[in-house]
Amino acid sequence: MSEVPTTPTFTNRRPGLIGCGIVHLLFGLLFVGFALLMVVTFVAAPAGMPKQAMPAGVGIYTALFYLVLATLLATLGVGSMMARRWAPPLILVTSWGWLVCGIATACMMGFMIPAMTASLPEGQPGMKGVMVGCMSVGIGLFGIILQLAFILFYRSPNVKATVQQAEQK
Repeated sequence: MSEVPTTPTFTNRRPGLIGCGIVHLLFGLLFVGFALLMVVTFVAAPAGMPKQAMPAGVGIYTALFYLVLATLLATLGVGSMMARRWAPPLILVTSWGWLVCGIATACMMGFMIPAMTASLPEGQPGMKGVMVGCMSVGIGLFGIILQLAFILFYRSPNVKATVQQAEQK
């Protein structure tokens, strides 16, 4: 009697794909908020205020850039939640790029923080720690740790098998 070949077993990562997709959608919403904030800074400025520090054209291009990022992240989020085969490779590419930028930003902080803290008013001694702490947590969490988690998750053979199984259905 010949043995029937069994299909290799894998851990279904569908909940992880949905969770990571939601995180990407939330980042997309964050960038939509940034774009709206750029628009509001120009529209809602009082009439008697002096000329703004940033020209209107720069603000418009920045808002459009944020909208492009929001569209990218929303598309990747939906693709991940729907377990599309194109989503994991594209998320890996964006996560690697984001990780490189996060590491570069963390390194640059070492050079920039002394100059930034020197310009703070003397009457606020605790502000330096708060500023450095918030920047470190933000860059470390969103620029490095979260991106490493995405890279490790989407490189998993179980994710590839889950996506392949979803494509066959």
